[in-house]
Amino acid sequence: IENHLLYQDDPSLFCNRDIVCIDLDKPLSQIRGEYEYKVRKNIKKAEIAGLRVIHSKTETDWEKFIEVYLSSMREKESDAFYRFNDDFYAKFFANFHAELEIFRVEYQEKTIAATLVLGKYGILHDYLRGSLSQYLKLRPNDFMMDSIIAWAKDSGYHYYSLCGGLTADSDDPLLNFKKGFSPLTKKFYIYKKINNFVKYKQLCLSAGKKEEELAYEQASFFP
Repeated sequence: IENHLLYQDDPSLFCNRDIVCIDLDKPLSQIRGEYEYKVRKNIKKAEIAGLRVIHSKTETDWEKFIEVYLSSMREKESDAFYRFNDDFYAKFFANFHAELEIFRVEYQEKTIAATLVLGKYGILHDYLRGSLSQYLKLRPNDFMMDSIIAWAKDSGYHYYSLCGGLTADSDDPLLNFKKGFSPLTKKFYIYKKINNFVKYKQLCLSAGKKEEELAYEQASFFP
């Protein structure tokens, strides 16, 4: 929504990375026409394989999503930052139940991929996704993304933010996968501001940080 323009002269504003967006106000035929050839080919392959997308957010769906997501994180040996504990999942499902949507891909009655999206104020956000590596050749992620896009448009959303890659690199594999669905990219900004230095320093010290090492708003990880 370009609210970064309100702070463009403020040194606390940082450009983080490029993100991919889909303008859902376009006709669905035009949106799909902007897919890269490989994406359309992968969707067709998934259809031929008999994959199907389940959209629901019951507790059972939530449990299946967590199972696939955690399995995917283990296979990729992802950073501990992405491996949330049971308390996180329980509170997330309870507190954001109105905003979250769960999409699962089933193959022979087995969940092989799942995505968690969050929607509000006319914008749908990609949040977490996991897939089982042994089924990636069936292209479940392309198939699932297409279904989410069609559902989001039908549900009245104006934009679907696919977010960016795992890094700020323009050649990031995840970023390039997302670009296959839309040529539209935006700059993602972070605004860093400490309003209470006393409390901030106390928190940093309790986390084992030395005061002379603190970079404050210039820190790569904030707070």
